[in-house]
Amino acid sequence: MTAPPRRRTSPVPLLPDPTRRAATATVRMGVACAVLAAAAARAQAPPAVDTPVTALWTAVPIREWAGRAAALAGRPVVVDRRLDPDTTVTRDCRGEPLDAVLADVAREAAASVEPLRSWIRIAPTGSAGRATRGERDRTAELAKLPTAARATLAARR
Repeated sequence: MTAPPRRRTSPVPLLPDPTRRAATATVRMGVACAVLAAAAARAQAPPAVDTPVTALWTAVPIREWAGRAAALAGRPVVVDRRLDPDTTVTRDCRGEPLDAVLADVAREAAASVEPLRSWIRIAPTGSAGRATRGERDRTAELAKLPTAARATLAARR
C-alpha cells in the first residue's frame, strides 16, 4: 500500500482572504503610481537636441539623412511627404549643436524644424506649428481624463 500524499504546508501562515486582497490592491496601486510617475517624467519635456555633431555628409538624400539625424537625436526625424525626398544634404559639421544642423538643413529644403516630445518633424514652412498645437491640445485633453484612462492613453505615445 502506498501512503496518502502529504499535504504541503507553508512555513509562513497565509493571510486571511480580506487582508490578502487589501495587500494585493496596495501593490497594484503602487505599481500604477510608479507607471504614471514614469510616464509623467517622460512627458515633461522633449529630449534636448543640443548634442554636438561632428559629421560630413556629401550629397545624401534628405530621407536618408533624416535616419542619420534620428540616431544622433535619439528620436525619429520625420521629413514631411510634401518635401522632395531626393533633396540632397551636403554638410560639414564640426561640433555644431544638432538643433542648428537641423535648422540649416530644413532651411535648405525650404522647410522648418518642429521638435515634438517623441519625434522631430521637418515640414514646409507654411505648415510649421500644426503638430505642436496638436500635441499641446492632446496633452490638455489627456489632463481632463480620469487617472486610469490617462495612463492607458499616455502609454500609447
